[in-house]
Amino acid sequence: MGESLVRSAGDGGCTTLTHRARCRNAERISMLRRLFEFVAAGFIAGAMTSCGGGGDRVSLSPSPTPAPAPSPSPMPIPAQLSVPEPVGYSVDQMAAFNRLNEIRVAAGLGMLSQDTRLDHAARAHMDWQLVNDVMTHVELAGTEGFFGENWWDRDIAAGYSVAGGGEVLAFGDSPARGIEALVYGPYHRAALFEFDPVDVGIGWSSRRASNVVLPLVVEFSSPKDEPSRSAGQMAQAGTSAVVIWPLDGAKDLATHMGDEVPSPVPNVDAMELGTSASISVETGASIETTSFSIVEDASGVLIPSVVLDKSRDSAHLLAGSFVAVIPLEGLKINTVYRVEFVGKILRVDLSLPQAYSRTWRFATGEWAYPPQY
Repeated sequence: MGESLVRSAGDGGCTTLTHRARCRNAERISMLRRLFEFVAAGFIAGAMTSCGGGGDRVSLSPSPTPAPAPSPSPMPIPAQLSVPEPVGYSVDQMAAFNRLNEIRVAAGLGMLSQDTRLDHAARAHMDWQLVNDVMTHVELAGTEGFFGENWWDRDIAAGYSVAGGGEVLAFGDSPARGIEALVYGPYHRAALFEFDPVDVGIGWSSRRASNVVLPLVVEFSSPKDEPSRSAGQMAQAGTSAVVIWPLDGAKDLATHMGDEVPSPVPNVDAMELGTSASISVETGASIETTSFSIVEDASGVLIPSVVLDKSRDSAHLLAGSFVAVIPLEGLKINTVYRVEFVGKILRVDLSLPQAYSRTWRFATGEWAYPPQY
């Protein structure tokens, strides 16, 4: 899919992103119910990007009672590679919309279309956070501006019949960089690289409260009442329905993943961990890892790392469709690394796992953490 150029931004802002959840099946419901707190920063230019500065840490309340998961259509639609121009977006909303779709297309997924009902739900939750001065997915009934307890309640209240989806929240002076910061954290990358969503709504405000600064709310969904789209979308043709990150040939990546809470490696400060590599497949499929490693390409030195997947995820946030290899210390600057994966992929339409192996390379730049200015 081409290379992703990664470099530091000229201006920053703090960005806090929350894990997006799915309601399509029990695995997603379990993820949605858990406490998830994340502080992300950094900037990835080009097709995949990310930025922030420092970052404010926000604790999120778990969602208590998810909506019933409806039956999806038998087959998802082909990946959308073009969508209508959004209507009524500000320059900042448009930048976030474009960056989100650039990230997905670069990774081999489909674009998301604007849905004004989801825009309404996103704006309503954005306003609620500002009025109540709290950043969380869960609204409390009886509070000023209450629109719906959970993200799916708000989507439904706005007139969108939800088959599956999720919500992302961010702080920061740039909504586009709020979207971009998802990529470095493996938990957020797993959410960002889900194949299914077809629609998106974006709410962003330049207003501030004591604890909520320039909030960004992004709603991802698939519609229950449109059978042709309710199952979401597939990966792009030619990707073998496997998404990798960093992209093969990516340059100028940060040497560290930045801050993510909970740390994907228990008892290790996430800020000390190196930039991870990952593989994603479609919802319902699962990845079985035989070996997954990062090697310094020139020297052949194996980087001490751990594999993070559903079976090894102490936070219980990952589905079986995602696996990452996480260096236990920062990578070197200006260095090419080789990623090697050997394993199997089990898809719902196949009775036996398929053997799968992949080797690719990426290079770090001169900056350590997302961000370093």
